[in-house]
Amino acid sequence: IFDGKDGEKRWKDLHMRVGEHNMRMISKYYTQITFDRLAELLDFPLNDMESFLCNLIVTGAITDAKIHRPSRV
Repeated sequence: IFDGKDGEKRWKDLHMRVGEHNMRMISKYYTQITFDRLAELLDFPLNDMESFLCNLIVTGAITDAKIHRPSRV
């Protein structure tokens, strides 16, 4: 199911969907979390996690979220 070119796309899609679910669950339990800890929990590279989080906030998947980039929170 994950073999070949289409399989790679399926794997990336699955990884993103699981990441979205995990991000929603984390947002229910944490009121404040550092980028480093969030990337660790999601098993995402730090740079990818930041853009992923921004995308979820912009699309409205995570409500009431704010990012303070200078302090990385």
